[in-house]
Amino acid sequence: MVSYCGGRDMSIAERKHIYERIERLRGCPVISYVTSTRQNAQGQMATDAIPEIQDQLLSLPKDCKQIDLFVVSLGGDPMVAWRIMSLVRDRAKKVGVLIPQAAFSAATLLALGADEIVMHPCGNLGPVDPQIQVKRKSPSGPGSEVMRFGAEDLAGFLNYVRENVGLSDQEYLRSTFEMFCKEVGAIPIGVAARASRLSVALGTKLLRMHMRDEASKQKAVAIAETLNKEFFHHGYPVGRREAKEIGLKIVEPKEDLESAMWDLWNDIEEDLECRHPF
Repeated sequence: MVSYCGGRDMSIAERKHIYERIERLRGCPVISYVTSTRQNAQGQMATDAIPEIQDQLLSLPKDCKQIDLFVVSLGGDPMVAWRIMSLVRDRAKKVGVLIPQAAFSAATLLALGADEIVMHPCGNLGPVDPQIQVKRKSPSGPGSEVMRFGAEDLAGFLNYVRENVGLSDQEYLRSTFEMFCKEVGAIPIGVAARASRLSVALGTKLLRMHMRDEASKQKAVAIAETLNKEFFHHGYPVGRREAKEIGLKIVEPKEDLESAMWDLWNDIEEDLECRHPF
């Protein structure tokens, strides 16, 4: 079963044979969810995909027990990741996520809910620390500017002040915190803190969809916290080796599946003109 968000309808027929190759090799239907990675025209995971996913799931045979999701995205709304995986999990006992290229941020959250993550050598997951956008008055002149930051930026700033600058007096630290609040606003800091807690909670819940025994509970929390706190850049690429090291169930595809995954991504990438800035 093919669900493709974006691109020209005429190319669906052209790539149908690639989907069929993957379905034969994996032994189950494939639903594709791709958002544009094109420079200056990037797409985000958003609620508009939900009806399309629902249509595909409703069209599956009643006896379908396993589903694969083919995913490429730079991220978006984390609640969309939760919604999609919840829908898929209600329909199938086993779920795989196929990652041929980038699956960052909310797309990584989506992958956490799968029984196995099949990663191409060129595939990457990424940190799930949420980024908040704040519109503020430009300090360099008239008008406004958009600033991005996360809860970890505040923690990193305070750690730097304590450990590198050497400020330990509570009054100095309070003044430093107030300066940060003045720079970005107190309410956005609260939003960032809540978003960070939500990210860890969602990551844990998604992992617990398949890490069900009590012994795996703490492991699920540790994986979610690592992806939220331990990488120092939101765009850090987590490859197969590193993903395995933090405890994720990563499957390295055999040559025929690896080739089919890459052929499918190349076809979609060309269709979306991802290598040509808008």
